[in-house]
Amino acid sequence: MSPAVIVTLILIIGIGLVMAAAMADRRSAARAEGADLATMDEAGRRTRPAADRQAPLGPPAYVTTDQLLRNAPAAGRFTPDQERDLASRLAAPSTVRVECQLATSTLATHTGERAILDQPRVLVCADGITRLREILPLLGTASADMRPLLIAAPTIDADVLETIIANKLGGKLQICVVLGQVEALEQLAAATGSTPAVFADRQTGAVVFTELGQPATIVADRSACWVISAT
Repeated sequence: MSPAVIVTLILIIGIGLVMAAAMADRRSAARAEGADLATMDEAGRRTRPAADRQAPLGPPAYVTTDQLLRNAPAAGRFTPDQERDLASRLAAPSTVRVECQLATSTLATHTGERAILDQPRVLVCADGITRLREILPLLGTASADMRPLLIAAPTIDADVLETIIANKLGGKLQICVVLGQVEALEQLAAATGSTPAVFADRQTGAVVFTELGQPATIVADRSACWVISAT
């Protein structure tokens, strides 16, 4: 085969490849244009391709308070002898009655809307609890060890209280919240060996669970709170 023929064949093959590439580009452009048209709505606005659209999300799953109440452990019941024994302990000279009331009957552990905690740690807050993270480390420790915890404050944010209730009803915490005036809270702190904690200390995590007060027993209802000593 002569050199002239070889050069001619190379030119023909090259031209064929160029033409094939051009046709492929045209087809790609046509597909892209068709895809763009397919993503235009009736008003001429460009929309996202169907494959890129996120499927609509359904309503979030959550547990209602009614469901928690239905699944919550049954309130403890005392026998007549146990009722008399408790009444005797509440009336004992060493028992201190404090004007701090149970924040909600949902936190009751026994019939008669009473919350009874044995050897609880006691956090007395000098000011109102406004956010969960103020007490989150203490709640985490109480939950991990399933140690009873009493929280006393002048006020507590509704969302914080609901979170506490949900964890109590779900069996994650043994907890009680009581509310009272400043004088009553100071009396409660003195009776339980707890130092009132201010917002700044709670916020920075300076309040240590093991350093909280710890009486023998706490009884609280919607009328008052009783601190029962070990003696």
